[in-house]
Amino acid sequence: MKFCFCVRLQKGVFAAATVSWLFWLSATLLYIPYILLYSPTQPDPEDALQLGAVIPRDEFNAGRISAVVILFGLFVDSLMMAGIYIKYKIKTDMLLPWLLFYSGFIVALIAIAALVARYAPGKYKFAAFGPALMALFYTYLWICVVFLYKEGKTAKHAIMKGFTEIALQPLAQRLLTNQDTSNVDVEATYS
Repeated sequence: MKFCFCVRLQKGVFAAATVSWLFWLSATLLYIPYILLYSPTQPDPEDALQLGAVIPRDEFNAGRISAVVILFGLFVDSLMMAGIYIKYKIKTDMLLPWLLFYSGFIVALIAIAALVARYAPGKYKFAAFGPALMALFYTYLWICVVFLYKEGKTAKHAIMKGFTEIALQPLAQRLLTNQDTSNVDVEATYS
């Protein structure tokens, strides 16, 4: 199978994962100034010395949740890139966290697009296209990663089968040789 019908699947998925990783990195770098400079604030209730300290006003813990999602997205993209970096060698165990994370993330993007399209005021309804396009991109990438995972499992199974045959062949030869000599010893004892 080819990625976008023109590039080898492993190479195309690696390029798309790099784009996704850069997206998460830019989200990380944009999140820090937002929290420090632009997010709404409230007085810190634990400010005992009355120094005027403020903390972000986050009634729904959206800031904390988004920080965790951003860092986890960066982490699973890094794992996937490490799992497919070497040409013709796919580490399937490193693709599983990516598949699990993005199966939930795609559903969340579709839900966000639907909510924005339904409840946003008239001139902001076009903002639903952002999450919808991201959901399409990640859905296609998810399907390609599933194919890549199956390809890696098939190759891994063939390699392990070959190793098993190579490793067990001398043992089988030794068992057959010992069995032949033990039959000779048993026959000599009874004669």
